Parts: sequence; C-alpha cells; structure tokens
Amino acid sequence: SARMLSICSSSGSSLAIDWSAAKVTGSPVSRLILPIQPNSSHSRIMSLADLEAPVSSNHISQVVSYLADFEAENNHRFPAVQSASRMGWLPDGGFLLPDKHYTIDKKPSSFALTAPPGLETISQGWQSKGSWADWRSAIENVLEYPYMMISIYASAAAPILEVLKLPGFVVDFSGETSGGKTTALRLAASVWGKPSDSYPTAMYSWDATKVWIERTTGYLHSLPLILDETKRVRHPRMIRDVIYDFCQGQGRGRGNPDGTRRIDSWRTVLISSGEGAATSFSQDAGTRARVLSLKGKPLGDDPKAGGKMSENLQVDLAGTYGHLGRRIIEYLVSNHKNYDRIREVFRNSRDGYAAIAKTAVARRHAAHLAVLEVAASIVHQLGVPKPVEDPFA
Repeated sequence: SARMLSICSSSGSSLAIDWSAAKVTGSPVSRLILPIQPNSSHSRIMSLADLEAPVSSNHISQVVSYLADFEAENNHRFPAVQSASRMGWLPDGGFLLPDKHYTIDKKPSSFALTAPPGLETISQGWQSKGSWADWRSAIENVLEYPYMMISIYASAAAPILEVLKLPGFVVDFSGETSGGKTTALRLAASVWGKPSDSYPTAMYSWDATKVWIERTTGYLHSLPLILDETKRVRHPRMIRDVIYDFCQGQGRGRGNPDGTRRIDSWRTVLISSGEGAATSFSQDAGTRARVLSLKGKPLGDDPKAGGKMSENLQVDLAGTYGHLGRRIIEYLVSNHKNYDRIREVFRNSRDGYAAIAKTAVARRHAAHLAVLEVAASIVHQLGVPKPVEDPFA
C-alpha cells in the first residue's frame, strides 16, 4: 500500500490498496485508489469482487472498518507518492503521460497516475510503440496532402493551448465517405498513442454518451480528444452540446453516492470527422466560431490512390506511434523560460490572419489557425519532414 498525495485537486490524500488478481487482469497485482476515509467508499470496495479481491457483501462492513483501522495504525509507515487523477499539464509546470512524468528540473520522480473509476483502461491507448525513425518514415508518404499534415498539427497543438492560455477549439474533417477522414484522425492519434479502431486506443467514436465524453476529456485534460464519424452520434443535438461544452473547458456539476462529484476541466483540441460538417448540426453562430471546418478528401480525389495510401498508412501506424507527442512535451517543459517567444510567434500569426478576416467568425478562426501554425513550427523543428505544399498558404 501507499499514500497518494494528489496535486491536481483539493481531494487531498488517497490510499492505494494492492492485491493479487492475475487471473482477471493478467497482472500479478491490481490496485484500487480510495479516499483516505474508506468508510465513504463501500460501493467501490464491493465492486472489487469482480477483480478477485477478497470481499463480499457478507463482510463488507468489516473490511471497511479494517481498512480504516489499518490506515490509522500504519499511516506513518506508508510511502508518500505524488499522484494525479488525470494526464496532461500539472500545477508545477510538469506534464504527466501514462509512461512518464516530465519535470522542469528533469529529475527522476515517483509519480502515480490514478484514473477515476471507469476510465482505468483509457491510458493504455496513450503509450508508445516502435521507433521515431519508423514513424517519420511512415508520414513521408502523406507530405503532399495538406489536410493530413493539418491533422498532425491539430494533435500537436493540444498541449500548446496551455502555454498560450487559449480556450479549446474543434478541427473538423468532413466530406464524402472513403475520402481519408478516418485515416487523418488515425494519423492524429498516432502522435500520442495507439491509432486503433478498438480498445485500447487514442481515438474514439461519436457513438458515446455526453457524460463519457466529458469525463474522458477531463482525464485527457491537455491531450487531444479524437472522435470519429459524427453519423454514429446518438442524437444530432448532442454534437452541438458537446462542442459548446468542450470549448467551455469545464464539465457540469453532478452528484454521486458519496457526495458532489469533482467537476472536470480541460484545455485541448477536439479533432472530429464525419460526412456532414460538425457545424451542420447547429445553426448557432457560436458553434461555427468554435469549429475550424475542413471540407474535402484528406487523401485526394483519386479513390484508388487514396485507398491504397490509407491501407498502407494504417499498417505502418499500427507498429509505430506515440513518439512525436513525447518529443513535443519534452520540448515544451524544457523550454518553459521561452514561452514568451512562443506567444509572440502566435500573436504575430493571429494578427496576420485577423487582418484579412472579413467576418466576426473568421476573426475567431484567426487564433485557431495561428495555434496550428505554432504547432507546425515546433513539430518541424523537432524533425517532422515539411510538407510539399504549405497547408496555410
């Protein structure tokens, strides 16, 4: 066991409880994170019976009492481990991914990612595989497709929003089926993790509930939320609501059996795809101002060539992913003293777009395009090959 000291919320300390559960989880040890007051967590403890924990309804009260007494007696013996209930930027300027805690001083640290109940498997999709060289080689085949490069920039832009202190926005790919939209999202996902259609993955579907989308966004926090195929949404009105809530950067207050649930917050980019533009699901000008719509076929108008490119890229990315994102975080954390320079580049780019904007909505998009340009400059500085044509021209 260990004492988890949360640095991302006011929830205080938690207690980590370990037990053997190899048959169910495939791991020799499973772990539950409980608030330091175990008597408020009956339901969570009881649910562990499905994971081979030695609990049952016949003695749940005794288990709860035992944990309370055990914690009180051994509190001074538990190792203290800093923890966070989400990924992304941390209050101390560091950044947390499932496999690494990036710190400003670059010193090794003992840090735990403690996912909220129901989201424990999400982080498995945000790992790396293969090599940086193989990933660079894979994307060399899409350098002539501007929208494919935009998908990389949009994915890379997510953590940069915190540096620029800007609210989140949406990048939406729309157009006819079999045009490469899902492939563009798969490329965006490969920046950070596994670009798979099934779990574990770093890309998801619009076929989800609003609550799941909100909780997942809060858990990702500074990482891109990637949702494929708007036609799979349960109700068209939900797309409008998700976009509005997403750009607000904060979830809704809700209760739970233990009291009021913590309100999730985030600052990131939503990357979406669908045959119809995300803005078509709402007539609200505010929605249009939050969504950067990219209409057309990301892999070009030749269906045969585009189809072959999509198939090859899917095979390549299945074996190599997650490398660029980690390089971006290492760059941002280690260059924290140069944030003013990054902000200056952003302002210059934004002002340039704003000067040629002809509508209020276009002026709002000036900031979105400028963020993508900043992301592009960073990823190319980190070694991503430059596109054949400038996507921003």
